[in-house]
Amino acid sequence: MSFVDNLVLLGSGTITIGAPHNNLRITRILKCLSELGLERFNAGLVLHVLNEQSENAELESPFIRDSMDRWWANCIRDDYEREWIGRTISNVRIGQLGFTRQMYEKALEGRRLAGKFSNEVLGTNAYNPV
Repeated sequence: MSFVDNLVLLGSGTITIGAPHNNLRITRILKCLSELGLERFNAGLVLHVLNEQSENAELESPFIRDSMDRWWANCIRDDYEREWIGRTISNVRIGQLGFTRQMYEKALEGRRLAGKFSNEVLGTNAYNPV
């Protein structure tokens, strides 16, 4: 189990519908990871939540979606990664893309090997700017 999976499991009792203040805690965690030199975990957490929303219809409260779209995705400092994740989220939101667990794992593995996310993980038609 990865760090991201453990963090989500630890937070699963905390991320509750109707408790948006907990979403601010996640924002603070993401910012703290960046400050501590552990920003590489931010993208994994954001993409994990996106996968849960897209494939399993979990973590779907309006508060969580809003926090993710407006804040969590923007806690990523690297311009390319922030843009890639933002477009991926946008494509999921408009129904152009279903972000599966396999895509999540391929995206993170591709980033580990190549140093950045690859558009090929999403398919040629899935990464059109919205």
